[in-house]
Amino acid sequence: MKTGIVMVLLSAALACDSSGADGPPIDSLPGNGPDGSPSPSPPSADAALPVQPVDFVAPGSREVSSQSGSVAIPGCTISYTLYQPASGAPDSLVVLGHGFSRGQSNMIGIAEHMASHGARVVTPDFCNVSDHGQNGVDAADLAEALAPGQPVVYAGHSAGGLSAVLAASQDSDAIAVLALDLTDADGQAVAAAESMTIPMFDLVGESGSCNSSGNGIAAFEGANAWAARLPGATHCDFEEPSGFLCTFACGSETGAVETVKALAAAFATWQLGLAPAGQDWASPSGDEWAALVADGVLKPL
Repeated sequence: MKTGIVMVLLSAALACDSSGADGPPIDSLPGNGPDGSPSPSPPSADAALPVQPVDFVAPGSREVSSQSGSVAIPGCTISYTLYQPASGAPDSLVVLGHGFSRGQSNMIGIAEHMASHGARVVTPDFCNVSDHGQNGVDAADLAEALAPGQPVVYAGHSAGGLSAVLAASQDSDAIAVLALDLTDADGQAVAAAESMTIPMFDLVGESGSCNSSGNGIAAFEGANAWAARLPGATHCDFEEPSGFLCTFACGSETGAVETVKALAAAFATWQLGLAPAGQDWASPSGDEWAALVADGVLKPL
């Protein structure tokens, strides 16, 4: 009788061990497949997810909203338009400046394209025509008003690119600079860039009078800076819409603005951490960059 009781208790104990009453069944544990072979380990929570490719030439998937406003800053009241995804807009900011004798209306197409890919973009009407240093100060003040303490990419066309460099050089929240056919004045961009370590990208057209013979390229020779040319592009290809004032003086539009918009959106969203795939387009080490070079669309400088 005692022997029978012991056998019953032993059988019950073995049943508990194999059924996993206090844990998973033995054959479900890692390294114990149903056929006795090692089972695959679960994926690590820290495993990097693959970067999903993005076509930055096409408009992004985000619906874009725009809102006009103004901010009183020392010396003037600066008007602006803010473009951002209609929902889920980031706190970070791109300040996209216009060129000499232009206005924020000339940057609408580029701003909307960047916002459609997830960026929050402001286009100011600078208060000064030729005081690029003050425009840089004003750009930094605008960024502080709209995105205090948040990461900022400073960008701009022509003289607006110069103001972007100057703004970034004095703003600790600046994380990158994007210049679109930058024109320098009295070496201001070169001087400011000497002490800058953030990523800086200059996309340029053919050298001519309207971009001061490409003199802005010299500001992008640092270790974390790079420049590339769109062969055949004119100064007017770096704004959208352009117009007679630009095309009469600087040459007709060539359609290169589509590539400008793609690379601008890729660079900004990559730097802001919104679209890692942007690195593939806007970095000289990227596959899409290499494809543009192979196709003759882009020429590294």
